[in-house]
Amino acid sequence: MLPALDRYSGPAPLTSRILGATAEVDRSTYAATGFGLAGLKYLSEAGAIYALTGNFFDPLSFLSPLMTIRLDVMAGVDGIWLVLLALWNLLFAWIGVSMSVRRARNAGISPFWGLLFFAPLINFLLMIVLALLPTRTTSRLSLPLQGSDRLMWSALM
Repeated sequence: MLPALDRYSGPAPLTSRILGATAEVDRSTYAATGFGLAGLKYLSEAGAIYALTGNFFDPLSFLSPLMTIRLDVMAGVDGIWLVLLALWNLLFAWIGVSMSVRRARNAGISPFWGLLFFAPLINFLLMIVLALLPTRTTSRLSLPLQGSDRLMWSALM
């Protein structure tokens, strides 16, 4: 007879911390993942835009919330590439908002603060604050989600 296996209680795998909805996100994971993925996103988009148009996509334009700047640099790009770029951006939006919500919870503030990820320009301030706030003792998320955690994830889904 096999002994009962204890549930794993260590840190969640990196994929769960990045793509998941319930894994805790501490400040070092939040900062490293955020800066790393922002760099990956910029380099991949700048490379794709250069390959498709020959135009240079500078970092300040990348950080701008104005869609007109992006459309100007992508003039002449086929519609299918714009659809693929939009899907690529949805992946990063999910990662950004889910990690921001979970990081806010980990920092002991309302997870709803993480929704400011969608507010242009304010999102940069939010990310800096979330990367600096220390971890606070919070109850671990348990499934099924309840209370404000359930409301938050229902809104995001």
